[in-house]
Amino acid sequence: MPKHIVTGIKPYDFIDDNGQHLQGVKVYYLDNDPEDSKGAKGYFPLNLSILGDHVSKFVAVPGIYDLDFKQVSDKFGRPILKLRSVEFVAPVDFPTV
Repeated sequence: MPKHIVTGIKPYDFIDDNGQHLQGVKVYYLDNDPEDSKGAKGYFPLNLSILGDHVSKFVAVPGIYDLDFKQVSDKFGRPILKLRSVEFVAPVDFPTV
């Protein structure tokens, strides 16, 4: 599985406008493949939402994780990524400036 740096997680738990209970985690991460085209260089933050109670899978944040994604289609047939599995690899310590 490809490794990613998870920079943050934000759990959510609310009732939407239709009365549906939504619980999940928004995951902020960096891909392991840097951008290097058309003047862009470096690592750009990505995020995704995972439905359900998955906070416990992220034992150290920031940290290095094996994130396994699956590509599926949304209700309009557009491709989206779903997180299939999460495996903690190592903590990351960002220096303070």
